[in-house]
Amino acid sequence: MSGSAATGTAHPDERIGSGLKSRAKRALGDEFLRKAVAFTTDKLRKGRLDAADMLGDWEAWRERARAIRSHTISHLDYYLGQFADNVQKRGGHVYFAVTGAKR
Repeated sequence: MSGSAATGTAHPDERIGSGLKSRAKRALGDEFLRKAVAFTTDKLRKGRLDAADMLGDWEAWRERARAIRSHTISHLDYYLGQFADNVQKRGGHVYFAVTGAKR
């Protein structure tokens, strides 16, 4: 990266949001980076597929997770109260805003 390391400034083409095309072109030409991205992508994909095989019906698990999330949100007051009680039993402090406007 060009620019001054001492001042923390970067070349205008290397700042976030600018020079995207030139950075992308450099990255696409970087063989090590391309191999690293391909390796990581393959590893993540294989891990996801292995987990799906191990768990069985992946869509059923996703639906179960949706149901748990929906239930939790519908009963959030109960779960927040339970959480607050447990924190206080362990010596912690929990504060709730009186209204959404109080932050």
